[in-house]
Amino acid sequence: NALSRAVALDPSNRSAAALAAGYFRMYVSDPVAEAELLVNLLLADLTDVSTQVALAQHLLENGAYAGAVRMYRLAVKTGEANRFSPTNELMMDLALALWANGEDDKALEQVRLRQSYADAQFRNLLRQENKTLTGVQLMDMFAPVEPTTGTVRAAILASRKDPGAKAALNDVIESNTQYLANLHATGQTPDPALVLDTNLNMALLQVWLGDDLDRVEQMLAEAEKIQPLSASARARFDGWLAFRR
Repeated sequence: NALSRAVALDPSNRSAAALAAGYFRMYVSDPVAEAELLVNLLLADLTDVSTQVALAQHLLENGAYAGAVRMYRLAVKTGEANRFSPTNELMMDLALALWANGEDDKALEQVRLRQSYADAQFRNLLRQENKTLTGVQLMDMFAPVEPTTGTVRAAILASRKDPGAKAALNDVIESNTQYLANLHATGQTPDPALVLDTNLNMALLQVWLGDDLDRVEQMLAEAEKIQPLSASARARFDGWLAFRR
């Protein structure tokens, strides 16, 4: 009651708006009311990127895809205005919102731009480490496919039945596999939780988008060396495998 009264008396009271939105999100399941509280919180501070992203995510999760696209774009522009480079997660969420909104080409363009950005950063790093590399040589070098970026691209291409979907999926899996191999090669002991999550994510991608179902079993076996799957998780994978076969 006190929170409701505070928000009603002064909608610009950001602290009260934030507490109300947080309380509601935790204890009440009403997507429309939660959206209203997030909008109210945004109006209390229009430049708060975290609120913009929270509202965008809420809209995306509840099927309001056009609104999610607008809010993600606002978050990107707000960050750029404050001289913050948008994170990869934010850009891929924007790509997902565009895809969900039926804008496949724009979603793929977002993915392409993000990979181009990663390539440019990678080449700058190589140039600093090796001054003898020529511009032509550098243009033939590309950054490893970031797992989230690659996954979004593979999913969109698969949904379009694009001939490049299989290669895109293989790029993601190869990137994950190489990442774990590099950790071992440098003498580091990978965090078991990281190895577990990576193998489970690759298995899920393969069973969802791929056709090498035997490889799914291999990935699950690697994951279970660290921690056995729960009965429900194992049943979920078994069901997917049976469905795909």
